[in-house]
Amino acid sequence: MITVITILYCGLVMVAFKVIRIPVRASTVATAVVIGFVLLGGIVIGWKFSAPITQQMFLKRDVLQIVPDVKEFVSKVHVATDETVQKGDVLFEINPQRFQFAVYQSTAELNAAHQTVSQLEAGIQAAEAAVQGAAAATAAAKAELDTAHELQKVNAGAIAAIKVDESEQAYASAQANDKRVQAAKKEADFALAAAKHSADVVAAQLKTAEFELQQCEYRAPADGKVVNWQIREGLMAARLRLTSFGTFMQSDP
Repeated sequence: MITVITILYCGLVMVAFKVIRIPVRASTVATAVVIGFVLLGGIVIGWKFSAPITQQMFLKRDVLQIVPDVKEFVSKVHVATDETVQKGDVLFEINPQRFQFAVYQSTAELNAAHQTVSQLEAGIQAAEAAVQGAAAATAAAKAELDTAHELQKVNAGAIAAIKVDESEQAYASAQANDKRVQAAKKEADFALAAAKHSADVVAAQLKTAEFELQQCEYRAPADGKVVNWQIREGLMAARLRLTSFGTFMQSDP
């Protein structure tokens, strides 16, 4: 830019002296030199403050060490060193068989756990019905026993003593059955709670297995390229390696 301005100014000076025919004197030449010096000096100084110039420039780029989250052999490498990639492109793949099997296994276990929960919930409903039936039977036996006692008080000969004993035994049996079905209901409640907890544990295992399966494809986190690429097919990938597979350099600051 300074060179262009200097050439233009020299051209104007030549036009002034040759075309316009300004007398060539020491004073006119000195004036032209002073004007050129002030003009170029002012431009340089103004440029220095408005657009600083330096011979040193630092380019900032975000970098990321490439370290996989799962331990398994590398099955395929998709990019080479310094190859430009887009965000989401697959950089390399890890053998997914073991992690796919874990997903299948956890899915089957979760389905079985849900089926167990459904069966226990049906058992709870049956236990609740049994509790209600036992309570009704106990109430009926109690009413029959109370009636027998009242009749015996009014007229001792109206009902045989053996009949009263049978009513008492029936009431005691109904009470025992009531306690038994209530205990069975509590046991069913505990079993259902344990089955739901087991289902939650298996569901968490399934999510972990699905996450590890997703990590078998390592994708570019942004637009950029991989430098210091130290990966090949058949290499064991592990999070606790002493060195990373490479460094990903983002293209946009």
